[in-house]
Amino acid sequence: MNSQWLFPTPYCLFVRLSVRRERYVQFKELAGKVAFAYQQHSRRMRWMAYATVAGPANYVYIMLPLAELGDMDRMPSLDQVLHDVYGADSTPLLEKFQECVLQMESFVLNRVNDGIDPIERETPPPYLYYLNLQAQPGRMGQLMQNLQQLGVATAGSPLFCFATFAGPVRLHAFTMGNTIAELGEVATLERRVVQHYGAEEGYKVIAQIHDTLVDIDASILRYIGHLD
Repeated sequence: MNSQWLFPTPYCLFVRLSVRRERYVQFKELAGKVAFAYQQHSRRMRWMAYATVAGPANYVYIMLPLAELGDMDRMPSLDQVLHDVYGADSTPLLEKFQECVLQMESFVLNRVNDGIDPIERETPPPYLYYLNLQAQPGRMGQLMQNLQQLGVATAGSPLFCFATFAGPVRLHAFTMGNTIAELGEVATLERRVVQHYGAEEGYKVIAQIHDTLVDIDASILRYIGHLD
């Protein structure tokens, strides 16, 4: 088992790229060259990449599982990797790559103790259902507590949660699936919470989650590549 593909690593570097619609084809070509550079580089870091199938359009997500924060100290920057592999050709390549990107956000995430055991995988999951959750000011602690209650009630579900360690303050929840149809498991979460806690307490947990939220983005992501 390649444990690097388990989402419950203690930390994860999570990068979200908004790609210009008219340059998406060019972006994919340039991304292939960037991936090749990381494959050739001596300080290669494991990563996996996903693209949006449904949800906010034209986003690409790159995830680097981290066993500890110290791993980031050994992580080379993109321009360094390109320079070390492509030499003088790295500057125009990086400029073209950046021209394809409208916006880039980077998060360092730490695992939330949600009580959900991971599903062991040898490769990254083909699909992800991704929730980007923004809590009301001062309510993040309540939301994390409710997600832990959700985890206890849905033990065995392929759902994993991370909180922001560094970057825009969010909670990030992922459900893994081998097919898009498998992601329908998300629809059963409320029912399973009610079955576990009973109607009164179960609906209270669900209501508290909704009450703490300011904004929520939901996406279905498709796996597009990785570096092992």
